[in-house]
This record gives sequence, structure tokens and C-alpha cells, in this order.
Amino acid sequence: MNPKPKLGGAVVPLVTPATADGRIDLAAVDRLIESQIAGGVEGVLILGTTGEGPCVPQALRRPLIEHAVKT
Repeated sequence: MNPKPKLGGAVVPLVTPATADGRIDLAAVDRLIESQIAGGVEGVLILGTTGEGPCVPQALRRPLIEHAVKT
């Protein structure tokens, strides 16, 4: 029987960058995620800081999360 893996390391909540016209800036999301990975974090939390969760329209949440997972 395999034991459950232990969780550890840093998980960083990321801001959700927006363009001047209010769209999610996916290029900036990529840069934020890549810089965190380069810094050695174990994970990132999308829509998890400064109130983005309820403030980002629901129609944009899933595409943002899917994009972040691919990155």
C-alpha cells in the first residue's frame, strides 16, 4: 500500500492581471506563473487574492484556470 504523498513547499496566491479594457491579461498571467515556478514554488493559487474570485465574471473564471493549468 502506497502512503499518501506529503504536501509541502510554498503555494503562492497570484493577482489576476487585467488589460486597460478589463479583460484578463493572459500574457501577464503566464509571466507571473513562470516567474513563480522559476523561483521554486510548489504551486500557485489562481483567483485567490484581493477578491478576484467573486469579482471576475464567472464566464472568465474557467478559461483563466484552464489557461493557468496549461502554463
